Amino acid sequence: MKLKSIILLIILISISVGVSFSQKDSTSQNFSLISSNFLDEYQLFGDSTLLDSALFYTELGIVTTTNMNFIGRKLLILSLKHDYDGGLDYIKTLNNPFSPSFPYYNDILVKRFQAMKYLYLGDSIMYYEVLNSIISEIKPYFIEKQELFDSLCKNDLNIIFKNEQYFLFFEYYYYQSLILDHDTFSHELLIMQNKGYSSECIDFIKLNCEDNFLEYNLF
Repeated sequence: MKLKSIILLIILISISVGVSFSQKDSTSQNFSLISSNFLDEYQLFGDSTLLDSALFYTELGIVTTTNMNFIGRKLLILSLKHDYDGGLDYIKTLNNPFSPSFPYYNDILVKRFQAMKYLYLGDSIMYYEVLNSIISEIKPYFIEKQELFDSLCKNDLNIIFKNEQYFLFFEYYYYQSLILDHDTFSHELLIMQNKGYSSECIDFIKLNCEDNFLEYNLF
């Protein structure tokens, strides 16, 4: 597992909900730190029992605060454990919509865990079928915001991240990268460059696309 995946997940969730760990009470901070340490140790040693410990303290954090960081972390841990059915069951318990700004997101979470399960089991036909279904669901929202993206994405990331719609933009291209061949996706990036999208924006897309799909990364 890449440490970058964990760091990116925490950064993206913190930006999307506008909450920092300094705003939490000391109990939830401690649970967050402990679970994070177990995840770090798992990355170093690959001992799956460390994921069980990380999950235990993450779930304690969930009952002590409404901060969505713990929810995202639980989904990450379940994906690392390859417990996709557990992830699907947990998603059903979340408020719908989980993210009010993105009413489709709960459906995407379900399909994401279904796709991870199919990929893990080696069922490439169902894997790509679900991925295409995800893109079909996101695309209308993306098209509606295309003019906004063409303006917003000319800026550096610190400006882009101030608009919550950044999530939709990077999410869409993350899934596009999974179904498009290398040349076609490279052409998409070239179109962005010709539109004047910032190099930081394009590089961030590339960074996201390096992730292991079997590790939930918020998108």
